[in-house]
Amino acid sequence: MKRFLLISVAIFVLAACSSPYDDLLKEGNEAFDKGEYDQALKLYEYALDEEGDGKEAKEKIELIDMYKELNSMDEDDWDETYDLANNILKHDAINDKMKKEVKETLTTVEKNKEEEEKLLASLDKIEKDIKNEKFEKAAKALEDFDFTIDSSEVYDRHKELGYALEDATIAFAEKEREKEEKKAEKKRKEEEKKAEEKRKEEEKKAAASQSKYDKYYDKAMAIESRMKDAAYDAGYMHDYSMISYKFVSDWDNLLNEVWDVLKEDLPSDVYDELLEDQREWIKNKEAEYKEYSDKVEADTYLGYTTMNRTVYLITHYIDY
Repeated sequence: MKRFLLISVAIFVLAACSSPYDDLLKEGNEAFDKGEYDQALKLYEYALDEEGDGKEAKEKIELIDMYKELNSMDEDDWDETYDLANNILKHDAINDKMKKEVKETLTTVEKNKEEEEKLLASLDKIEKDIKNEKFEKAAKALEDFDFTIDSSEVYDRHKELGYALEDATIAFAEKEREKEEKKAEKKRKEEEKKAEEKRKEEEKKAAASQSKYDKYYDKAMAIESRMKDAAYDAGYMHDYSMISYKFVSDWDNLLNEVWDVLKEDLPSDVYDELLEDQREWIKNKEAEYKEYSDKVEADTYLGYTTMNRTVYLITHYIDY
């Protein structure tokens, strides 16, 4: 009996001598179990002030901090929220109330992650349409896009595709414009080629049907016509002899061309006689040319006399 009394007294003394840390920890646990986490946090911190190595108080503080961080995270931080929620559920100090709340959060996160993946998959299809130049379809899909959840990644992706569609549309229009320009340029060159071929064919036909006389007479008349125009512009009206110095090379070239034809076509005896006459003409031309002190006057004489000689040879000897 005496021994029983001694044990009872010892238990009473031990109970009466509980530390302030234990008392504060107990109060903190009561608040924690009620879900009063702010109050529990203060009590755990007070408990650590009494006993800095209090393991349980530290664990509970760690758990409450994780829980508060979970509740303060952005709604669309799905991956971070998911990882943190799982870490909280693995914590040894978690209670049933917190476990239930965290599981609900985790369920919401999983649903949102799944929905986000669906939305991003839909945006991937829109991107594919843009790359395939299905711009109207992509534009309508972007316009009708249903943001079923708040997700910065989905919003940013949608915005990027809007810019991408605009850039792609502009680039496509530019490409089409360049394509049309190249097409028009190709068509123009083909038409020019056809026109040139037609012109050459017509010239060829005309040349074939035209006598040598007509051919070189027309060439002479073309130069004479240009001389008349130049004389008129210079104020000499139709006295084109005054402008002959500008056409020396034209008449000289035509004279050489006509002479080559005569050399080939004329009978040898006629050609030999004409050759002597031509040499005499050249001799006289050069001698008279030297008598002029003024170069313009000299060239005027040279152009005029070469013109007359050329016309003479055409009209008297071509088609001889």
